[in-house]
Amino acid sequence: MLSSSILKQILTLRSGWTVAVALALLVASGVVKPVRATGTFTRQVWEKFPGLRPWLHPRVEVPVQVDHLAVELYRRPSRWRRLLSFALGAGLSALVGCVLALVVGAAAIWFVGSLTGRLK
Repeated sequence: MLSSSILKQILTLRSGWTVAVALALLVASGVVKPVRATGTFTRQVWEKFPGLRPWLHPRVEVPVQVDHLAVELYRRPSRWRRLLSFALGAGLSALVGCVLALVVGAAAIWFVGSLTGRLK
């Protein structure tokens, strides 16, 4: 009886430490800054920073022509279009939920069936 009590205390202590470390890692991962997107490094250093080696590639900057065109102002989508997108989004989420429930249920049935077969 004593060894069972000590075993329960050890398991409780280990599970407590596991939960504490998991929570600490979760908090630490939320504090870290997200990774910033970086471009591919296809250009050479002196192409990115032209002041470093101006004698290799002398550049003549040509002004860029920009056409100023009129654009229509933003209009809010119609009520029917918003209602249709809401209904289709709800239907899609229900469909994905059903498929996910079927996959999880089939995996659980297979797992229990395979374990039951091994216990016999």
